[in-house]
Amino acid sequence: MREVALRIRDELEVAHLRGGTDPSRYAPLIHHFRVQHREARRRRDDTALTALTLVIIYLRAETIGIDTKAVRDYIDAFIAEWTRV
Repeated sequence: MREVALRIRDELEVAHLRGGTDPSRYAPLIHHFRVQHREARRRRDDTALTALTLVIIYLRAETIGIDTKAVRDYIDAFIAEWTRV
């Protein structure tokens, strides 16, 4: 789980650096992560598959806005719990 949490944290950091503070700019990033997700599925890389699924969900939630705060909070809590282990 730690590996998944670290991957999510790292991928979200990169996404936020590239997309800035404007979630409307996340569409190309989400596409990029979907491509990586497909490749992870083909490789049967469960760690990458899980991490990328949550990264995509997180970024899509950010583009939707305030109604998705609970989803983002849950993923943030997962990252916080498993990266401090």
